[in-house]
Amino acid sequence: MYDCKSPDCGAIFMRAWNLKRHQARAHRWNTTKFVNYMPSPSTDPVAQHTASVDTECTTWRTSNLFGGDISPRVEWVLDESTSTTTETDSDQLSPLSGTVPAAFTGSGALSAATVPNVDLTQALSCTKRKRSLPPTDRVLRAQFAPPIPQYQVKRSRIEAGQQKAIAWLGTPAKTDYDRVYANFVGRFGGVNPSHRGTCVLCPEDLRAVDPASLVDLVDPRRLPAGNSPRLTYRYSDHTTDFARATGWFNGPWPRTGVQLDNLIGCGLFEPMDASHLCHQEHCLVHLTYEAAHTNQDRKQCAAGARSARRAGTEVAARCSRHNPPCLLQLAALATSEVYLIQFDILRKATGLRFQLRAHDGPHPYPTFETRLPLTFATSSSEVHVRPADLVAAAPSAEKPARPDLVCLFCDRFKAFASPTGYWAHLFHKHGEVDCTDRLEEVQRTADLWAEYWRQGPDGGKHQSTKQKISIARKDTFCWNDVVAWELRK
Repeated sequence: MYDCKSPDCGAIFMRAWNLKRHQARAHRWNTTKFVNYMPSPSTDPVAQHTASVDTECTTWRTSNLFGGDISPRVEWVLDESTSTTTETDSDQLSPLSGTVPAAFTGSGALSAATVPNVDLTQALSCTKRKRSLPPTDRVLRAQFAPPIPQYQVKRSRIEAGQQKAIAWLGTPAKTDYDRVYANFVGRFGGVNPSHRGTCVLCPEDLRAVDPASLVDLVDPRRLPAGNSPRLTYRYSDHTTDFARATGWFNGPWPRTGVQLDNLIGCGLFEPMDASHLCHQEHCLVHLTYEAAHTNQDRKQCAAGARSARRAGTEVAARCSRHNPPCLLQLAALATSEVYLIQFDILRKATGLRFQLRAHDGPHPYPTFETRLPLTFATSSSEVHVRPADLVAAAPSAEKPARPDLVCLFCDRFKAFASPTGYWAHLFHKHGEVDCTDRLEEVQRTADLWAEYWRQGPDGGKHQSTKQKISIARKDTFCWNDVVAWELRK
């Protein structure tokens, strides 16, 4: 939509060309792209008279001399070689004095009073010249725009002959992401999707657990490590980090095909990353999608915030280096502190009863934070939670009856979504544990999973997993059977 900026007008047009024509007709505005007009022969007396006059005498800027209706797309200007008037972009010519030429005498001719203060002799001595129209956007693109780059795109492994992740451009993909995001921040943070005051950490190790199982995480020594695998998100035929999916779906929407090529790692464009504004690697909340070099540059802000806290000085709420700014007070928190603050909020929101245990290990900062408000940033803290952000009851998991598969031999909390994944972890990562203990754990979890399948629907069971569970429940089951499974790392 285009609106006229002239005072007391306010006319609105659908096209820019119509606005320019209105400005030239109604307001006599000067515009370099506007094409002047000739009077319509049906209404203008001069146009009727010139039918009997040599056409060389009819070529002056009539739109500046006479009023009336005008016909489109022809501009008339004075010839610089025969006129003292210079060509300008203005729609008004300087008034000239003179007499009416002989060509305008006789029946139906105009008198000097008809066109006062205008030298018609000079105007009629000009030659006809048509100004070229301004180039269209299509012409400009053809002349000056760079050529379309040619590169290979990744093909889908599910849909033959289709580009990978093409479904990520559609509204159903964003709707699915919004549903999954609300589920995660409600289950593990006790907050609604609009909450931004604190972090909600969720590595892949916590994906399959029920919130009630988080009681085991109140011991800081059992918290997931900072280098734990990141949470992933899968839609259609593409899987990526949940943080990258958050940056993709929460940015300007809808996305373009070029941006999709960049997301899946093909094309000739600057790589893009999902940046954590809070500098907490497993946070699901504070994310933005930006150039990779900007993501790397943000590390300086995190290092400065942590140095300030170690020195006991005030930590600013936001940085002034980036847009959107880094959240420095959240960046200055250790991973264990962020978890304990998150669980304290979850306890208040959902009513889970557990006591946070005191930290007794090494810590890089003078204070150890377990709840809000923060003690090292009391004057201008932006780390908060509002009562309206709390979720009264944590949303149930996608399969709430599924048993939790938590490794008994890991020092830190590590959960698995399937029994075969857990058994592969026992086989490859805990070679120091006696085979008898690991065999008993395989049998225990096989019984749990068989009972879960017996009570639940029959769908969603992999035939290979059913065979392994059947073997593990036999009396003749031994460690050689586990070796024969050839479990992948």
